[in-house]
Amino acid sequence: MSVLKGCPNEKCRAHKRGIKYHGEFDEYCPQCGAELFFVCRSKTCYNRVANGITKFCAECRTQKEIRNDVRKKQLSEMPSKIGPAFATLATVAAALVGVKKNTATLFKKK
Repeated sequence: MSVLKGCPNEKCRAHKRGIKYHGEFDEYCPQCGAELFFVCRSKTCYNRVANGITKFCAECRTQKEIRNDVRKKQLSEMPSKIGPAFATLATVAAALVGVKKNTATLFKKK
């Protein structure tokens, strides 16, 4: 994933639509000719990013960290919720495998 660039000219159609260009290829806006600046990689964000070092702005980075913390918390709670259901499912699966083996031996051609 490379850094993206956007047009700083607020009157430009590319700026109004939030069009982003790949950092390696474009130096100037193809619409108005203004020099492009680095923007956040998030789909809905058009904030400036310092020198293209980071791919996301500070706001998007904190939102992403919060989402990751929530996911980690949910995943840590999952075994207590899924454990009994999985144990039941495993028991049923083992029983079905045993039934399949028994029926296979019954109908085996000699």
